[in-house]
Amino acid sequence: MLGELAEEMFCWLRGGQFESRQGLLVGPLNQVYGLGLVLMIAFLDGFPTRNGYVIFVACALIGEAFEFFCSYFQEQIFGSVSWDYPGSFLSLGGRTNATFMLLWGLGGVVVYRYIMP
Repeated sequence: MLGELAEEMFCWLRGGQFESRQGLLVGPLNQVYGLGLVLMIAFLDGFPTRNGYVIFVACALIGEAFEFFCSYFQEQIFGSVSWDYPGSFLSLGGRTNATFMLLWGLGGVVVYRYIMP
């Protein structure tokens, strides 16, 4: 749900309005964020360090790569695009950007520090 809230805030800050961000699931849920979190937990389970910076970078990269993969997969398999961030800072083909990379990293640190223990 926090990922969904972050998307709403991104849209509001960028365009001054809220947008419907409904995905395949009903309600304020998004399968990309849920599966991304599962990947982070699987990767971080038994991670050899508790250094917050290392965890942040690892989670930011995992989340960024997963979001990019999901966007590419959807476009190739279904011929549709659910999100597009052209022209935003560090946009990777419009599939993801620096803002969401930072949010993936922050979310991972919160999960690792406060939920996983």
